[in-house]
Amino acid sequence: MTQSSPTAETGPPSANRRKFVLPAWSIHLDGLVAPRLEVKDVRARLNDPAGLCAELGLVGACRRQLNGVMIACPWHDDSTPSCSVSLAESGTIRVKCFGCGVAGDALTLIARALDLDLQSQFQQILVEADRIASVLPITRLSPVVPAPTGPRVSSTDAVAKAVFDACPVRDGSEVAKYLAGRRLLAAAQRDGWGELRTGEEQVALYARLVSEFGRMTASSVGIFDEEGRVRFKDHSLLIPWRNEQGEIATIQRRLVCGGVPNVPKYVFPRDVPATVPYGIERLAEADPKAPITLVEGAVDVLAYRALAGRSESAGVVLGLPGVAPGRSRAMPWARGRVCRIGFDADEAGHRASKTLCDLLLAAGAIRVTRLLPNDGKDWAEALERWTL
Repeated sequence: MTQSSPTAETGPPSANRRKFVLPAWSIHLDGLVAPRLEVKDVRARLNDPAGLCAELGLVGACRRQLNGVMIACPWHDDSTPSCSVSLAESGTIRVKCFGCGVAGDALTLIARALDLDLQSQFQQILVEADRIASVLPITRLSPVVPAPTGPRVSSTDAVAKAVFDACPVRDGSEVAKYLAGRRLLAAAQRDGWGELRTGEEQVALYARLVSEFGRMTASSVGIFDEEGRVRFKDHSLLIPWRNEQGEIATIQRRLVCGGVPNVPKYVFPRDVPATVPYGIERLAEADPKAPITLVEGAVDVLAYRALAGRSESAGVVLGLPGVAPGRSRAMPWARGRVCRIGFDADEAGHRASKTLCDLLLAAGAIRVTRLLPNDGKDWAEALERWTL
């Protein structure tokens, strides 16, 4: 490494001697002088998920996904790819395994692949990250092409729209009977919920999706795998979760014909979980001062809307994807709002409400209160018991 030019010290003649001065951008590492690496800069340059995985030799069971790749998880014995390596909204790599739950960034993945300790060997990991960033294809840094005029439509939104266009809830079906029994059929139809087809109709739907979008994109909404097989075939109720712009970001499915042992009632696509609350698209047209009520999931959103009716105090109802609020991303919509937590009236709901209260206040909510249904464990149950 080239040192800086020698400089002469000022002072008494006896002290005059020449010395080498380390540049401000250097550090001492294992007896060598090396450039000081800024963590933020290295992370920003590692913006090619597929290239990073290729450099680390983690592409044996790799498959493409939106904004990145799915790989066999290096943290656990993974028979099928369950670890997502993708670009976050910040432009940096995020890592999340939907099998074992490990989460991190590019440096976390590099540490695991090289069997290095993220804390005690961090500088070594950073040097390796810098090396990888320097050899990844330069094309990944090409200038951003200006977005075309008109609304942006994601591939997931396009595929999901095709699914719901072909699969509305049909009168007299098991899905329709389930929703009617919970007094939610009309509301679900207004919100665009659907019903997964079976038999020849299912085969025809998959063929149409492949024809319009290609095999890989057709599987992006999590209903079909890349071979055309249906995942969770008993989960026939289709629920569209939209983003702030109203695009369908992911499809949730639910069992409607009783429980299946060791199978959850609700499932999201493994590669595309919900990241914003159900109903978030309604905030754009709502009064900025309207209160926000947070409930558990999409079914409770429809039920609470029905119970609240046209009351001005109802505000906007948002459904979180499960009782673990920490799994949701940042909550900018809470700033300056009165928020009410309408989680289930059980122990899990009470515990999660305390956590969510702290998150909402940290996000800028001006007041947070707990809201409980008058009759029933949750709002859907209260609606079923409500008499006109």
